[in-house]
Formats: sequence, structure tokens, C-alpha cells
Amino acid sequence: MKRFLQVLALILLLGGLAAGAVAWYNPGLAHQVTATVTNFLGLGPVGANTERYEVGDLLGDEFSSGETSMGATNSADALPSGANISELSQSATVTRGDLRANVNVVGQLTAKQQAELKFDRLSSTAPLLTLAAEPGAFVEPGHLLASIDPTTYEQALAQAQKRLEEATRALTELKTPPSESIKAQAALSVAKAELDLQQALTDLDNVDNPPNVTEQQLAVAKARDDLLLAQNRQPLADYDALDKSIRDLEYTIAWNQRRYWELEELMDNYTANLEEMQEQAQLETKIPEQEAELARLQALRQTVDEGAAGQVTTAQSALAKAQQDLTRAMQGNGELVRTEAVLAVQKSAVALQKARDEAAKLAAGPDATKLAAAESAVADAQQAVANTEADLAATVLVAPFAGTVLSVASSQGSRITASSPILTLANLSQLQVVAGVDETMIRQVQKGQRVSLTFDALPGQQFSGEVLSVPLQGRLQGDVMVYSVPISIGDVDGDVDELNLKVGMTANVEIGVGEVTGALLVPKMAVQQRAGGYVVLTPNPDPAGAPLEIPVDVGLSDGIFTEIRSGLNEGDSIIVPLDKGEEEFPFGMMGF
Repeated sequence: MKRFLQVLALILLLGGLAAGAVAWYNPGLAHQVTATVTNFLGLGPVGANTERYEVGDLLGDEFSSGETSMGATNSADALPSGANISELSQSATVTRGDLRANVNVVGQLTAKQQAELKFDRLSSTAPLLTLAAEPGAFVEPGHLLASIDPTTYEQALAQAQKRLEEATRALTELKTPPSESIKAQAALSVAKAELDLQQALTDLDNVDNPPNVTEQQLAVAKARDDLLLAQNRQPLADYDALDKSIRDLEYTIAWNQRRYWELEELMDNYTANLEEMQEQAQLETKIPEQEAELARLQALRQTVDEGAAGQVTTAQSALAKAQQDLTRAMQGNGELVRTEAVLAVQKSAVALQKARDEAAKLAAGPDATKLAAAESAVADAQQAVANTEADLAATVLVAPFAGTVLSVASSQGSRITASSPILTLANLSQLQVVAGVDETMIRQVQKGQRVSLTFDALPGQQFSGEVLSVPLQGRLQGDVMVYSVPISIGDVDGDVDELNLKVGMTANVEIGVGEVTGALLVPKMAVQQRAGGYVVLTPNPDPAGAPLEIPVDVGLSDGIFTEIRSGLNEGDSIIVPLDKGEEEFPFGMMGF
């Protein structure tokens, strides 16, 4: 106890000497020094009814615990020895005053727009081809800063574009409906396959029930006649009415097209009359209709031609078959012949089913699975083109905004990767301070709160600002989560260049997290936490009784005083206990 009182007296003595020296130079400032020492000791605001000790008493051999100079009593003497209170305490009075709570942290001056530029789409290591930037240089948006060799990326883009063309072509072909000619050809294939199957069945029946030679000779003769008739009909197909219609329509389309361009020339020369303008409008509609009709007739003509040729081929096959049957009839049928006939029936049946399936596919349209796969292939190819285009564009590094080059981290010819920083660019016309606020204080910080800023590099100058935002995510520093809070800089007298503010300068940040006027105040040490909330000790009316714990609702605190919102009244006497640790090792020191 005595050791603590000696330390306390020494601090008061040093404070008194400091106050005396300041009073000689500035009498008004002496009161502030005295208040600071008093606040540091937790004795309450200047003028409060708090316990005070004479320096001589504290430094003497014995400590007298009588009445103090301000009428307060030493709580350790006023309370009985069995009271539930620390051995050393002091009394104070609830006062009314103003209180401002601040969060004091350190920050760093940064630019709102700042970027570390890299070739972040670089696929492998590459040499830096060009570098056109120096520290301190000002650049406009789009200014070329650096580049790498684009050859590899140009080749990759060409390959991706080729794959996209192929995928697009396949999808287009799949979506394009079959023409009338293709449908007619499919129907013809089905008809031919049905005839082939019927013929194969007939042949098998002939093997099982062979006709006589005379019947086969008649069949051969008939097949020859059919072939001759088909060969004679084929040239006639070139001169039928369908061919004449095609020639007439081709002539009409050609004439209409010439007339259309004649009218177009009159329109260009502004010499066309109303009838000619109307005629041109009619031709614009008529010509596409005629061209569509021509395409239909040409497809039909192709089908007729193919049919005529098919009749000749069928007749030739029938003749060969009749001759073969005649030969077999004359030689007789064996087991091998029957086996061949059965195989022919099976093959014809398979061919017919295949022809029918193809015709059904044409009628049903594209297969849904194939269509989905083709569309997916096009989407993948498009994404590949977009990626390679972005890779190619990223072979040059351009300024994303107007700013000043703060630093250059690479040199021309050096080998770099996607993670290699090239340079740092910042817009120095818009600066801010980023302050690190730990997790114990971040809940007090809100957007829009006023901030006082000073810089070690600019002594004597103070700037105001406000909290721009409160981040939701922090970063772990040691065992503490720290949040980077951006703060604006206001009241800047003169240009930033004239103030010589540099990015990275240390800023002392004082964030005003709350302010009250005319509030009830008690020393912060008087407020104690209990399971149900906070309490303040007050003297017991019964001198033999223990101090009373009064529940209170607390508000702001500046680390010295705490606001009492309810539970106490102005002028109430309270007890400020000092715990055992503070008595034995005051102010965290282990003694002298």
C-alpha cells in the first residue's frame, strides 16, 4: 500500500512541476495539464468531489487516512473491515458534462483508384517485349504501357475461329429442313426397296416351286421388251411439258430482273413516275415468288429424270434376273440356290427397313439429342473464341484510367508470369486514408462518422474527413481480425502536389464514434460488470453495511469517463474501487 502511495505522490509531484512550468509560459494551459493528470488517475473531472492526497503525506513515513481537503473520506477507513470492497478506494460524485468517444487508430494514405497491373492472362512464362513507363509519369486512359509477343495467341484465336465455323456449319445443316428433291429421293428408295423385297420373295417361291423352262423363256422375252420400252421413254422425258414450264419460267424471271434494274436506275436518277414506282414494288414481290416456283419445278424435274433412269436400271435388273431364272430352270435348283434366295430375302428386308427409317427421319426433322449436342458444340466454340480473343487483347498492357505511375517492378526483356507485377498506377487526384480497425472496435464505426486526420509528415496541419464505408470482411493479423476502413480527406488547403502528400504516408486517425452533451458522467473505473449488466457502488446509509450495488444503464465512454443513462442522479456519491493488482503494481509497473 505504501509503495503505491509513494508512486502516486511522485506522479502528482511531476505533474505539479509540469503544471508550474506550463503556467509560467501559458497560465491557461496549466489547468489542462492538471486535468490530464487527474483524468489519468481516474479521479474524475476537474472540480469533482473526489478524494485527494497531499504530496507530503504520500511521501511521509506514515499514511494518515483522515478527512481530505475536499471533504471526501478515504473509503478504506470509512467502511468496516469486513465490507465487500477492495482495500483501497475513493469516493466521487456523479457530475454532468459533455463527452465525446473516439476510436484512435493508424492509417495509410492511398489513392481511391489504384491498380497493380499484370499480364494476368499469361498462360506460361514469357519475355516482356516492350515497357514504356517510368515512375512519376502521368498517363491517359488507353496509353500503351507494356506488351508481350502475341504470335502464340493469334494462332490460338485462328484455330478457335475455325472450330467455331465447323460447329456452326454442322448445326445449320442439322436445322435445315430437307428439300423436296431429297424427300422424293427417299420415297423412291423406299419404293425400290419394296420392289426388291417382293422380287426376292418371288425368287424364293420360284426356288421352292420352280416354273418350267417355257415360262422362264417367256419371262426373259418380256423383260427384254420392258427394257427396250424404258430405254425409249428416257429421251422423251427431256421434251415433256414440265421441261417447257421450266424454260418459260426462267425466261420470265430473267426479263423481270432486267426490268427491275431499269426501274431502279430511274429511281436513282429521280426520273421514275408513279406507275413505274408501283411496278418496281410489284416486281420486288413477284420475282422471289417466281424463283421459289422455279426451284420447285427443277426439283420435280430432277425426280422425273431420276425416275426414268431408275426404270431403265430396274428393267435391266429384271432382264438379268429372268435370264438367271431361265438358267436355273434348265439346270434345276439345289440347296445352295435356295440358301442364296433366303439370304436375298433377308438383305432386301433389311434394305427396306433402312430406307423407311431414313424417310421417317426426314419427315420427323432433326434428332433432339443430335441437335442439343450440336448447339452445345457451338456454345463451347463461341466461348473458346471469346477466351482466346481476351487472351490476345491481354498481350498489351494499357492504362485503365488516367493516373501516375507509382512504381515499375519489371524491366524490358525480363521473363514474367501471370502473377508478376509490372507496374503500379494510381490516380493521385483522389486520395483517401485506409485505417486498420480491429474487431474489438469495428462495431462502433459507421459510415458517415466524422474523422480527424493528422500526418506525421505534415506537423501542425489537421484535416477532416468521414468514414466512407465499413467493410464486411477483415483480414487476420496475428490473432486479431483487422478491418480496412476507407476515409475521405476534406478541407485540403491547396493542391495535393503543393501539400506534397505521398501515397503510403502514415496518418493518425481519430474517428468520432459518439458524442453527448449534458450527460451524467462517472469515472470509468467506477462501472463494474455483473452477470445481469453493469453496476456502480454507492455508500451504504448503514456505516456498518457493505457498499450498495446500483444497476445502471451505460452509454458512451472515452476511456476515462462513462455516460450513465439511468440508475443514478447528478450529485450522487459513488465509490471508485481500485483492485488489488492496481494497488500493488500501479499503472502496470512492477515498482521502482
